[in-house]
Amino acid sequence: MIDTVHEPLFKAIDFNVNMKTCDGHVHVKGLLDVKTEAIHNPITGNAHHAKLSLRESFEFSEAEFASGTISSHGAVVVSTQGRHAHLAQLHLNGHGVVH
Repeated sequence: MIDTVHEPLFKAIDFNVNMKTCDGHVHVKGLLDVKTEAIHNPITGNAHHAKLSLRESFEFSEAEFASGTISSHGAVVVSTQGRHAHLAQLHLNGHGVVH
């Protein structure tokens, strides 16, 4: 159940992602900062890429796992560092994923 409904915000979104390297960011001034990068092998430190393919998924067909850091401010506060993230190119219509 939702107890609080916040007013919508209309702000510029700065978004960039490189799907090959998993480097990306989302920035909304004064509200949100998200950064992603490849998961690093704990032994070698090299980028370690893992993908998930879901043939009949309702959300996405393929996603790359990454490491994500989130810092949000305002009505909803979230702070994480180096946690799970996944990057996916979405192709959706009114019925879900277009396969």
